[in-house]
Amino acid sequence: MEVNPGMNISGIKIHVPDAPRPFWLTAILAFLAILAVFAIQSAFTLWYLNRDVISWWQKGAALKTYNRYMSIWLVLSQSQGSVILTAILRIFYSPSAPLTTGQMVFMRQKLLVLRRYVDPKTQTQMGILTPSQLCDSILLYTDDQDDAFDAWLKAHPARKTGPRLHRVTDFDLTFDAPTTTNSDGVTFTDYTGHAQPLKKGGTDYGVFPGINQNNFANWMGCIQAWANGGIMAKQGERKSFYMWTFNTGFVEDAGATMLVLKDVNNVNDESAWWDTTSQPDNVFARYGILFNSPLVIAFVNQKAYFSDVYYHFDPQAFNNLVGAAKSGDDAGGWVGLLKGFGNKSEDEFQSLCFRSVDMRASSLPPGPPCNTAMNVGAAFATAIGSGALFMGGALPGGAAAGVEETAGMVLKRWSPFAAVTMAVVFLSTMSVWKASQSC
Repeated sequence: MEVNPGMNISGIKIHVPDAPRPFWLTAILAFLAILAVFAIQSAFTLWYLNRDVISWWQKGAALKTYNRYMSIWLVLSQSQGSVILTAILRIFYSPSAPLTTGQMVFMRQKLLVLRRYVDPKTQTQMGILTPSQLCDSILLYTDDQDDAFDAWLKAHPARKTGPRLHRVTDFDLTFDAPTTTNSDGVTFTDYTGHAQPLKKGGTDYGVFPGINQNNFANWMGCIQAWANGGIMAKQGERKSFYMWTFNTGFVEDAGATMLVLKDVNNVNDESAWWDTTSQPDNVFARYGILFNSPLVIAFVNQKAYFSDVYYHFDPQAFNNLVGAAKSGDDAGGWVGLLKGFGNKSEDEFQSLCFRSVDMRASSLPPGPPCNTAMNVGAAFATAIGSGALFMGGALPGGAAAGVEETAGMVLKRWSPFAAVTMAVVFLSTMSVWKASQSC
């Protein structure tokens, strides 16, 4: 007769032990447990090491749709986290959000270090980068809360601009036709004194040219003004005075010519360009971008070939950076530049922005402080804690009902999970070590 569990025979209740769990099921459960614990630990570690960056992104992007253009979690996970966490995150974001390796490295190493923050010692606002400048336009507006720019606007009431969220063309900086001069057989184009007031006969001027596509002449006037100290600068006030000229020395094809900014006095003093205290509106200088960078020169000339530079530069990159090409799923700002330039290496992005067509390199401003020792210590504790949690509370299995465990049975049951725990801690530790190499 077949005996069923719980059946009474002659008043005796028979207990049949549950069938032991198959090894393959135990292995699958253990594997899934590893993935879950490792993903959770990686996400927590990623957040802990980058909580300032994540908070910066969330505050700046809370009311906007910037997550459609990029995900700060994906950028950090790609550069610091695990393949597993990155794959999980990709499920929750737009297909256009992920960046290529070169784009991600450039953003992590060159841009995020320039993010805006408050110096803990002086309580002074530092840096410049905001989520709006990443995804919309690097230009500054009245609602960007940039302290240096706001103070400059207050000190220069004749310079007008509006809010980013309600951008209008009423405050666009414009220039009329430049003056052409000839010196020692060299022709110079000069926009000095040609800035146009916002209203005819008025005294108010815009801050930036309009962000419509290919606004060449007005941007040439603006960039020249920054190089010389402002739209009201006059020749003779400084050692150097820059004008636009055609120069064949920077051009790969000897039969071609290309517009560049050149000092008519041959002193090459660039201090006015880099004086961001007096000119905090010069967002290019605040990012470390040279006025003769391939980014600027390719835009002005709509060409992309330079001597001793073996990369193909994108004349459209400038439009993308100032937000002139932002539309639909196409971002403006730095993300627009990176995605528009394509699948390039970090070196190519750096050459586009931070070198000159004559191969000089700029130096980037310092970024936010980083307490690597504190971060690593806390993250190691997190890794070990994750392993302990897995070992103590997440273990499948157990003795069969009604069966008393022996020491050998306990050892046999716990051995695989002890190994799993060690694997989790090891993988977590390696992830933490990798993350600690950068802030």
